[in-house]
Amino acid sequence: MKKLISGLVFAFAISTGIAQNLSVSIEDIDVKEGYFFIAVFDSQEAFDKKETPHKKRINASEIHKPIIFKGLPKGKYAVSVFYDTNNNKQLDLKASGIPNEPFGLSNNPGLGKPRFEKISFPFEKDQHLVIKMRTTKPAN
Repeated sequence: MKKLISGLVFAFAISTGIAQNLSVSIEDIDVKEGYFFIAVFDSQEAFDKKETPHKKRINASEIHKPIIFKGLPKGKYAVSVFYDTNNNKQLDLKASGIPNEPFGLSNNPGLGKPRFEKISFPFEKDQHLVIKMRTTKPAN
């Protein structure tokens, strides 16, 4: 009986569009070692605090496969990615606040402190994003 109820709840979620999948592909980086951190945020506050239940740590050898976030509710989201060059599990920043490690954001914005509104996108159904990684050149 529990399996029947679980199956009905899952079927209802799919039919009403409650649970969608977001797939993310990463471009413009070729590394074989280390880790990438990918996070999906639903607000400016969550983005600023770097708090979200939707995050993954991906081995660099797997980065050329789409990363799938299953069961996201409809809404507005932003995605951030960084390649952790020194394995400290955080995005290192220069004194100016510019990332010191390769990074990428949804909507592939220019440099500058990103605002959620600029990097967010409506999420109504299964969707695929392509994020281009960027690096910043060291100051001379």
